[in-house]
Amino acid sequence: MWKMMVVEDESIVRIGIRHMIDWESHGVKWELEASNGAEALSLLEDRSVDIVMTDIRMPVMDGIELIKQLKALYPEIHIILVSSYNDFVYVQEALRLGVVDYLHKPTMSKQEIISSMQRVIDKLEQSERALENKQQDSKLVLQTLLTAITDDSEFGNDTGKDEETLLRSPLFHEGYWIAVIRLEPADSSDEHAGMVGKSLFPSIQSLIEGYAVKAEGSILAGRDDSEIIWMLPAQAIENAGMLDEGLSEIRRMVMNLLRVSVIFGSSGIHQPTQRIRMAYDEAVAKLSERNSGIHQTIRLAKEYADLHFRREISLSECARHVHVSSGYLSRLFTKELGMNFSDYVTRKKLDEARRMLSHTTMRIQAISEEVGYSNAHYFSKQFKEYTGMTPSEFRRV
Repeated sequence: MWKMMVVEDESIVRIGIRHMIDWESHGVKWELEASNGAEALSLLEDRSVDIVMTDIRMPVMDGIELIKQLKALYPEIHIILVSSYNDFVYVQEALRLGVVDYLHKPTMSKQEIISSMQRVIDKLEQSERALENKQQDSKLVLQTLLTAITDDSEFGNDTGKDEETLLRSPLFHEGYWIAVIRLEPADSSDEHAGMVGKSLFPSIQSLIEGYAVKAEGSILAGRDDSEIIWMLPAQAIENAGMLDEGLSEIRRMVMNLLRVSVIFGSSGIHQPTQRIRMAYDEAVAKLSERNSGIHQTIRLAKEYADLHFRREISLSECARHVHVSSGYLSRLFTKELGMNFSDYVTRKKLDEARRMLSHTTMRIQAISEEVGYSNAHYFSKQFKEYTGMTPSEFRRV
């Protein structure tokens, strides 16, 4: 449904145009109306439309000035001009500025308005198809580049130039992230498990693509039926925690639906001037850290605790999530990490509290609640035991 704004100083004319036609049956939603150009621009600061139908002569700001402003601020909006005057100088100026059509208010019929609107819709659909094709072409090019750039082999000058060009696009102006997703390494004694994992790799990639499409600008590239590289603009997510949470959700989804496990590593934010290979290497390093020397069950339990430590979570809840008994998980935590589950969750809470005390101006009471403590006094006591300082003292340091 295309959204429309009508700008007309005579309310009776606005009412007439609104009720003359069943707009929604023609694929148009009457979104906004304004009595002059200035009011129209004010409304567009908070709302968006695809089509503007505007009169020429209005108080405060006339139609010609409005068209100039729209072309400068919202060039994607398509404009229809409506006027009561045979003022060809104004009409010629409007056509020069790029309005799609002109209607003579005293003589325009219902069919003329519908025909004019259809011409606008045709142009909008044409622009939409062209944009989709351009985005798809860019995505295919970047997928190829992503695989080449992150490959161990050297790449030529042309590839490097293409990389620079793509990273200068508006999509990546705030920087970008790289995540690397791989199959969990199979037990070397179980060759069949490894073969099953690889045979499911196309299904794994499809699941991840279905999730990643929610983030605008996401680009996925698969390599060798064993690795997926996910590149996405920095503005698609707010912080690294959100990215890791999304990757954990992907891991759970793959495990639940396909019964195979994947591991992941993600880079920090990289600026457009930095090479993709650098971000890729950082993500692979993080992936290796996740996988080295840590029992898979513990890693999954830690991920669960890391995502949910802000509320009350128990060992039994976490054990159910990773499909083991509470006793087994408790012994595993002590063996692998040298602490029990409760201590691990407490450390997560207090580490996050330290970060918030250092980097925010939130009140201590609010921070204690944010990290999962309902009693601020108990929070302060535990914080001092952990850091040797009260929260107030820590903030002053």
